[in-house]
Amino acid sequence: RYLACQGISKIFIYFFCIALVFNFTSCEKETNVGVYFMTDTKISTFDPQLASTKAELSYAYNCFDCLFGYDKDGNLIKNPILNEYSVSDDGLTYTFTLHNDTFWNDTEILVTAADFEFGLKRAVAKETKASFAGLLSAVSGFDEVNQGGDTSELGVSSSGKVLTIKLSKKDDGFLNALAHPISAPCNEEYFVGTKGKYGLDIEHILSNGPYFVKSVNENDSSITMHSVDERDMPLNYVKIIFNAAPEDITLAAKENTYNIYTSSDDIFLKYTEGKGNT
Repeated sequence: RYLACQGISKIFIYFFCIALVFNFTSCEKETNVGVYFMTDTKISTFDPQLASTKAELSYAYNCFDCLFGYDKDGNLIKNPILNEYSVSDDGLTYTFTLHNDTFWNDTEILVTAADFEFGLKRAVAKETKASFAGLLSAVSGFDEVNQGGDTSELGVSSSGKVLTIKLSKKDDGFLNALAHPISAPCNEEYFVGTKGKYGLDIEHILSNGPYFVKSVNENDSSITMHSVDERDMPLNYVKIIFNAAPEDITLAAKENTYNIYTSSDDIFLKYTEGKGNT
């Protein structure tokens, strides 16, 4: 969702990408389109809790809203779903109150505190085998659950719009963990309804971010993402081509007259201005 992000290298995997971003007129309104080349492999999962490669993380950041995110300068910010939060004096209890007007994309189903509770518990569970589960190691009961214990032992609970997380040890960087896809919400009813197919393809995933995957092209290892109508995003359509050869990127840049955007960080689309920077 954001194009440039700095100061959080502990969490992100950095890569090189070149983006061709251009404007064109379609129907009666201007439509902004971005074409991004990534030298990383194609996406093998659409499950944010399982995202581990640069390609998968870039997808997850664009298509899921966690409680927190980052602005274009790398500063931690609340995502639209989060109304307010507080931290106890001892730094061990975090309380989050959500807005009650955020829906899962293309549905009339509200995103709730229970969705974040289920997502966090699933992220830590041993059977999930999430690569970034360790980011949540400060949560009370993490070791027990991550080693196979019941997820009820994890210090995460919800009631209505309120999510409560209890830590076993103080972690000054804990809010950063809640900005990572490992902490994305997951609707339990939908997850169970997929019968083990959750995240295996775009037909079995429910997202809540500013973008959603419209199509996957296996021939050129690319995905096309559309912005959510209700979100005011600078790019309406985004095509990301994975596993692009450096020579292909160079050739595309030379033969194209569009502006070119270069970045050494993960792809974040929210702060794109609708055109690239040379």
